[in-house]
Amino acid sequence: FLPYFAVGYVTPFKKVEQLLPKPSFFPALLILGWTIFAAPALFPTALPDGHGWYGCCGAEASFPVVTGVEYSLFWTRRLAKVSCDVMPMLALVFLVLPRSATSVSWIGSETLHPYLFHILVLTWVNRGLELLPIPKVTSEMGHVAVLLLHVPLVLLIQFTLASKIFRWVWKWCFEPAWLLDLVLEPEQRTTRLPAALPPLAAPVPVQSGVDRGSVLNL
Repeated sequence: FLPYFAVGYVTPFKKVEQLLPKPSFFPALLILGWTIFAAPALFPTALPDGHGWYGCCGAEASFPVVTGVEYSLFWTRRLAKVSCDVMPMLALVFLVLPRSATSVSWIGSETLHPYLFHILVLTWVNRGLELLPIPKVTSEMGHVAVLLLHVPLVLLIQFTLASKIFRWVWKWCFEPAWLLDLVLEPEQRTTRLPAALPPLAAPVPVQSGVDRGSVLNL
């Protein structure tokens, strides 16, 4: 994920927000059209993933057979992949996502659990879908419908993994206060360190006869 993180770090978000209009419905349709129709038309062949090595993630069939100049310039496919992903991502951030707090904004401060457990949840979801008699989708509009079904699924997973109940279940691991009972003495467990050092008082003048200047009254 390094290329995507790099783009996020170097993008001047505040300046871009001031230059662009507030999010609206029309840009959302354009981004959806780019993701579903334009991007697959521009890049019909498999592109390597934005991270990892060339022998995986969609490129395992194309990389071993390239030779010559195409082999030397194979890295440009990764550049195309990252560019293809970044363009709708930035458009989504600046032109679609609201710039004020919403009903799901609280998840932003609780993203650790969704990040750590989403792969596990998606794995079990895939295994559950394999057991269901779901028809195989081959049409373009069918694929669009499948993509749109990911929206409520992602929201449900985020809400579940960031909920207080789920975080409480794993509190023993992520907030291991019980370790204090193992490493501290009984009298030390009740000791509370100050939250911060007391503020320094204003400097007071030194009496005459002593080196001029000021000392801090701690």
